[in-house]
Amino acid sequence: MSEPRGAGALLGWAWRLYLANWRPALAIAATASVVEWLLTVATAHPGPGPFATVAVPSPLGAIVSAIFAIWSSATLLNFFGGPADGPRTDGGAVMACARLGLLRLWPFFVTSVVVGLVGGVGFLLLIIPGVWLITRWGVAIVVAATGRGPAVAALSRSFALTAGHFWHALGTLLLGTLLPSLLAAAATAAGTAILTVIGLRGSAGIGLWGALMAAAASPWSMATLVALYDDLVLRSGAAD
Repeated sequence: MSEPRGAGALLGWAWRLYLANWRPALAIAATASVVEWLLTVATAHPGPGPFATVAVPSPLGAIVSAIFAIWSSATLLNFFGGPADGPRTDGGAVMACARLGLLRLWPFFVTSVVVGLVGGVGFLLLIIPGVWLITRWGVAIVVAATGRGPAVAALSRSFALTAGHFWHALGTLLLGTLLPSLLAAAATAAGTAILTVIGLRGSAGIGLWGALMAAAASPWSMATLVALYDDLVLRSGAAD
């Protein structure tokens, strides 16, 4: 990206980047979603069965699911931070991003928790403080996943980059979150209806379909966050 763009243009740029790299991006996101689905099935249906032969304690399942979700997001952010406007065809790039995602697991987790908790408290305080905080920290997880500093450095950099660009950042974050989520929800509802009609009403099958649709939407959101970060760097004139 060579010049700043509007929120809609950033979303379109991220979509094209996703399409150019959909196979590895979807594989990364689907891995975490399928693991989470398997743990859910194992926890909900312990004992002998087609998907779970050993009961998985709920706390353990939740922890493992969270680790895979964090790793997946950090890996995607590293992946989309590399290909610029084109595809990455070498398999080594995916493995390198996966290793970086693993190395940045802790600062990414801390940053996500801080943004979620503080933003959540802000929402309880008349909503506006939460929107403001989450927007000002909107690209903190990009910095946490791809940088080398602690979580506080990621939060500080995001706060600095969004200074003077609040509405632009808010619009991009809303588009990059809501549109993929709505499309995933619509695809989930349609798939669920089809599965029900053909007689596959089991929660396991429907849950797997929903997990895969969420995984399909996740890379677009992650690419939009990377695009927003790059755009804010250009707008602020800060060195990346």
